[in-house]
Order: sequence, then C-alpha cells, then structure tokens
Amino acid sequence: MEAKNMQIYPIKSSGGPENSNREAKQARRTGALRVALLDLNHTTKGLHTCTMPLGIGLLASYLLENLPKGSIEVRLYKFADDLVADLAQKFDIVGFSMYSWNASLNRFFAERIKQENPQAIVVCGGPDINYKDDWIRNFLLSHSFINYLVPFNGEIPLLNIIESELFGNSQEARSVQGAYYLEGDEKQLIFKELQTKLESLNAAPSPYLTGLMDKFFPTAQSAFKLAPFVETNRGCPYQCTFCHTANEKYNKLIYKGNDVFKAEMELFAQRMKDFPDIPLYIADNNFGMFNRDNEIADIIRTQQDSAGWPVFIDVTVGKSRVENILQVVKKLKPGTLSVFMSAQSMTPQVLKNIKRKNLSPDAFQYLQHGLLEATKDQPSSQKNLSSSGIIIGLPGETRQSFFETVEKIMEMGINSFIPYTLMVLKGTPLGDEIYERRNEYTIKNRIVPQQFGRYEGRLVLDTEEVAVGTPTMTHDDYLECRSLCFFLQVVYGNDLFQSHIQLLRKHSCSVFEWILDIMATVRKDPGKLGQLFQSFYADTRGELWDSEEAAHTFFENEENYNALIEGKYGANLMAKYTFLSRMECFNEWIDVVFQTTRDALMKKVVNESEQKEIGDFLGEFKEYCLRVKNIARFFEDGFEAEPFSMKLRYDFDDIDLHDFPNRNREPNNVTFAFSDTSKAIIANTKQDKNWRYKLQQLIRIKNAAESLYPRASAPEVEFTEYATSTKERVTRDQSWRL
Repeated sequence: MEAKNMQIYPIKSSGGPENSNREAKQARRTGALRVALLDLNHTTKGLHTCTMPLGIGLLASYLLENLPKGSIEVRLYKFADDLVADLAQKFDIVGFSMYSWNASLNRFFAERIKQENPQAIVVCGGPDINYKDDWIRNFLLSHSFINYLVPFNGEIPLLNIIESELFGNSQEARSVQGAYYLEGDEKQLIFKELQTKLESLNAAPSPYLTGLMDKFFPTAQSAFKLAPFVETNRGCPYQCTFCHTANEKYNKLIYKGNDVFKAEMELFAQRMKDFPDIPLYIADNNFGMFNRDNEIADIIRTQQDSAGWPVFIDVTVGKSRVENILQVVKKLKPGTLSVFMSAQSMTPQVLKNIKRKNLSPDAFQYLQHGLLEATKDQPSSQKNLSSSGIIIGLPGETRQSFFETVEKIMEMGINSFIPYTLMVLKGTPLGDEIYERRNEYTIKNRIVPQQFGRYEGRLVLDTEEVAVGTPTMTHDDYLECRSLCFFLQVVYGNDLFQSHIQLLRKHSCSVFEWILDIMATVRKDPGKLGQLFQSFYADTRGELWDSEEAAHTFFENEENYNALIEGKYGANLMAKYTFLSRMECFNEWIDVVFQTTRDALMKKVVNESEQKEIGDFLGEFKEYCLRVKNIARFFEDGFEAEPFSMKLRYDFDDIDLHDFPNRNREPNNVTFAFSDTSKAIIANTKQDKNWRYKLQQLIRIKNAAESLYPRASAPEVEFTEYATSTKERVTRDQSWRL
C-alpha cells in the first residue's frame, strides 16, 4: 500500500527515537515516568466495546512487574471521551493498541498527544500492522508523530522501549529489540529481533487480581457495562491465511496457570454476580481443544454453582478433538456455552487456498449431535446451541459454491449463521496476496459500525477494507450471497421459526430450499417486504466507499453526519435490517414464512389426519406470534399494555416436535401480562422519533421485548423468574452482534 493511502490527517510534528535527549531522560529519572496505554473506542461505543481492555491491562502488569517500583505510573484508557478529558496531561510514553476498528482514532490522538508534548514517545502495536518493511517505513514516514511500531506480542518490546527511555542514552535508545523505528537523516528502517520471548502468561500478575482493571468492572450506574475478557492460553497452531495468527510468531502456545485463572474466576463471580446477562469472554483461539481445558471448565463450573455466574460464556471452539469439546460442554452448566464453529467455507479447494483444516462434515455433525444430546432434557433456554461463521469472497469461492456451503451447514443441523464479508486485514498472508493482486479484486471501504465521533471539532471515523468482488465472484454475485445471508439472519436464525425447521426436517423437507422459496417470494413482493429487501440491497451497495478519505469527505457535511448519528448510515446492515424486519414488517414475515412452511409440508405429508394436525399447529402458532411476539404493535399510538388470555395446546417457548403429532394435548387458558419494566421501555422508546435507526436502541428493545409477556398460567408466577430464563435465551443469541 502506498503511503498516501494511509495518510489522513495533516502532519504537524516530527518524532523518532532520535528526538529523545539526555536532558529529558535525566529529568524523568527524578520522578515516575508517566505511561498511558490505550485500547480506544469511539464515543459512540459500538459493538466492539463490549469487553474489558485485557491487552493493555496485561501490558501494564508486565511493566510494573519488571521495572523498579515507583519508576512508572500507568493509566489505562478504553473510551475516547475519557482520554479527551486528560489530553493536557504530559504523558512520557503513550502506547496504542491498533485494531481494524480504531486505526483512524489512534492516529488522531497520537498526533494530538504529540502536539501537547513533543517529547512524548508514541508506540503503536497490535494486529492492524503490516509486517512488510516497505509498508512499515512508509507508515512511519507519513506518520512522524509515531516513534515505534511493535509487531506481535508487545510486553517485552514495550518494556525495552521504556527501559531505554528511563535508563539509556541516545545510542542505547537505538538498540531497542522487538520494535521498528527510523534512524538518521536518511530515515533508515531499524528492527532487531527479540533475544528473549514470553514463555508463560504467568510472567506478570493478572491485571484483574492486582486491581489494574477495577475501573472497568460494571456498576449499577454504569452507562455501558463491559464484560470480563480473559485468556487461558495464547497462540494458534493453525495457519489460516485470512487470520493474524497465521504468522509463525503466533504458532507457539503459552499458558496461564490454573491457580491464577481460578483466582480470576473467583473475583469475576463476586464482581459480576449482579449482572447475569453479561457473559464471560474467553480469548483463546481454540477453546476446548486441549486437555487442560477440562480443568478450566471445572474451575468455571465451581463458580457457576456457588455464585451463579457466568450464565453464558462466549468462546471460539477448537478445530479438532470433538470429544474434548463435548467433555468441556458437559462439565459446564447446561446451555452455558454458545459454540461458535467457524466453518467459513465447505468448499475443499477454497479451504486449501486459505490453508485451513476444517472439521469434516461428519465431525461437524457429530459435534452438533453431541451438543444437543447433552441438553436434551433441558428447557429451550438451556439447550446448547451452535453457530457457524461463513465468509463471503474467500479465494476461489463462487456464488454457487457459497450457496452449497450454506446448504451443507444447514444439513449438519447448525442453529444459526454469522456471515462476514472478507476483510483485507493488514499483516495477514491473504491480505498481502490481495494487495499484490489488487487489480483482480474489487476492494472497497465501509464504516465500522458505530466507530466514529467528533473530537475537538474534527470528524474521525474508522473504515474497514473489504473484498466485494474476486476473480471467481463478481460484485453482483457478492450481492446475491449477501442477500442469501440476509434471509439466513431474519428467518433461519430466528427463534420463532425453529419449530418450523424441526417440522421440515422431521418430514425430510429441504430447509435450504425452504429458505430459497421464502427468498423468491419476498423478492417478488410488491408490498412492505419487497420494499424492505430492496432497501437492504440498495444500502449494501451504498455502504461501500472507494477510500476512507471519500467517506470522511461525505460525512464532513453536517446533514450527512446527523444521518450517521441517527443510524441511517454506518450501521451493520444485517443487524439493522433484521431488527427493522421485526419492527416494521413482522406480520408480513409471519404470513410468508407460515405459508411457505405449510406448502412444503403438504407436499410431503399425505396422511390427512397428520395434515390436519400440522395445519392446526401452524394456525395456533401463527396466532400466538401475531399477538404475543409482534413487538412493533407495542409501540403504536394508543396501545395499552393490558393483560390478555389465549387458549393454547402448545408451549411455544419450550416446544419439542420429535414426537409430533401429539393429539392428546388439551387447550390451556394462558394469561400474558406486561411488567412495569416493559411498560417503561415502551414509553421511553416512543419518545425518540428516530429509534428505528439506532442499533443500540434496537438491541435494547429486542432484549426487553423477549420478556414483555411473561408466561403466567397462574397469577403467582413471578415476572423475574420468566425474565431470567428469557434473558438467558437472548444472551446466547449471537446475531445481534453483527
């Protein structure tokens, strides 16, 4: 990539290790070196902000453990608005964690900090760095307010930099190992390999146990509640070319001691027990793959039994050793683990192209069967669910092969899809390959959802580069694949329609063909559904920009920026239109899905009594959905949240159709009632005229709406009991993150 493509902000200062001087260092020795470590997110607080900043916590802990006591003071920052308040602080060392969602934000504040204190040493590290020398040199030349770039693990290189600033002279400063920098008038790029490596995650105390992370734990007053983020191991033995861990520097695995993890879990359980809806995030690349993960599961289960937390755990499971994964699942409370199986593609040549070794289809199916078997006697809210990531635009993938991948994953019984467009990530083998063959790919920029803001009057927004056309998949083909993913999100991953899917599978109907039939019906619809899909299609085209600069120029306009704030631009379109489907076209979706299901089943079922049973079931279920699950009508003018009753033969919140049809069910009179909390949510939402366009607002509405009507077959049934179970179900729904 050329330097001009990376330069966004004017350069007003100069840096480089050579700017350090003996006098400044001597002055610092008289007091503690002021260090700021930043894992920044925008003030808009998008979906990347849900976890505590573990990375900078680990860096801080390592520095404090390996430097003389009192030689440094460290401040940690997560949100940009907190940093703005401290810009006048004269930090000596500032470290930025660079990710694809905060690169522009980091560059902006790196420059601002350098303006406040030209002597400050600015260090950038993290995955959003290309490891090629020409890229790094161009980057440092075009961003002279950045002194060092640190690739790979940052603990030891950052320590080396700070020791140089504390104790070194000018010549020694140029001998820093593990970091890139420019030297001399000719700006020669310097990099010296580390002579030592991090051998264990116990090299420094846990930042949680030392109190470094205390300020990030949620309280009842917290406007944005962060989830604990922890790693039990670091590294990955695989080399998938689209991933940062494909680099050989990440192949070696290092581990955290079980005693440390146990102490962390005891702390988490005590600090988080009042926040059951907040999950535990485990950063391991392949959780469940190693024998010691069974011990990790035992530690977690102890806290689940004693403190009731975590209710749910977010992990990426290993790519092998299915039996071990299932053992881990069985050790935890039922329904705890939402298993994310990253198939990405089921096309053999595509997998070969990206050096990925997937589980075989038989192994995937065995794992799915084991997950369901482990919770077969549990209610719906506590069943183990699975999801799979799929990537549109991998090398060699075609429109047809992508559709076939979706069909194969459906046949394996996986519960939901998480679709991604191929991101061109810096520092990955695939990213390098795409840059080298850029003329063969259609590369565009799109705004990272909710990652923008204005700081001191300047607009800063972050974009991500995505491949929306490849040598084997045209841009129109890409749009067709995105369209299929839209229907997967709205229909296949919807809890409401899981019984439809059960019935279809029970009668050997193709679920994939069912989705295609729904897709064809909606595309031909002249009414609200057809218009909604066309809006999604148009926005999928319209969200793409030729460059970050082009997007920046457009949103400098006040009117356009206000539309960005309202969510009309820059939202995750899958999430946005999934919610709009629920809020604006619910009845229409119900009509299409129920009719398509009926048509498919009636082609397979010839027994008249069974046809009638299916018809009766679908009819009752449809009425239930229209009256109970139609969230949109709750927000209509004049709606009164009064209790009402329905006669139902089925418990649609916990239905198992393996024994269907069952003609012995007697109708029960079931009463549904609003809680005070639900009433308040409806009233507050109505006050915001633009609530339909605000993703975070929609998420809150969805979570609340799932518990608007507690099942109350008897007056004594408490809302809190029902709300707890529904909150669990909502928490494990991964689609809202997209």
